[in-house]
Amino acid sequence: MSNSFFSQPQYAACYPNHLQLPQSRSVFEVREASSGIQELQSLYPRLVQSAGQLAATITELDSQDGFVAVAAATDPLTGSADDLAGVMAVLEHMPKFKTHYLIDRRLGVKFSDHHRRDTDRALKFGAFAEESMEVVLGEWLSLYGNLVKRHVIAAPFSSEWFRQLSRTIGLKFYSHRHEGRLIAAAIWAIDGPRAYYMFSAAEPEGYRVGSHYGLVDIAVTK
Repeated sequence: MSNSFFSQPQYAACYPNHLQLPQSRSVFEVREASSGIQELQSLYPRLVQSAGQLAATITELDSQDGFVAVAAATDPLTGSADDLAGVMAVLEHMPKFKTHYLIDRRLGVKFSDHHRRDTDRALKFGAFAEESMEVVLGEWLSLYGNLVKRHVIAAPFSSEWFRQLSRTIGLKFYSHRHEGRLIAAAIWAIDGPRAYYMFSAAEPEGYRVGSHYGLVDIAVTK
């Protein structure tokens, strides 16, 4: 776990109110519900532990007092079918969360003609590069504010959360600038042999020219 982005102390520090279980070392965010009731949620975007360790984590959680619910998003790439069966045996409810798309770069990266065309258009409009998120944090927060308004996000991440995130090891921040102005950006996390797409946001201009196509291209092909 030493090379895991999500298990490093700097990432847990993004969540001041968190609980780390002593045996499994699983980390959960503690959330306050109504009437002082507390809930546990795995850190964004996924549970640190593999699916194979989740059953033991759930058993350990049974000994914790004061929590009425636990929500955790697992990563199917970190376990086997047997691991999943073990998890389902101890869970009351395990719904499908959402669909994720995978790119195995060992097999080569091939986008559709539509994606390639939109990527080429975006690449002609300004410059794409990797930058330090810590250095351009203020500009990112402005983009993220646009994202919050665009999607009416009820509980957005705070500026302090992103400030702490910018200090983590393995973070990749890709930018799209037009005439020096940041019009779009994407954040990825390098976790062992895998890279996880975490966030992207843009100015209206970035949405118009398809900045996200170029941001995906630079992240998965460079």
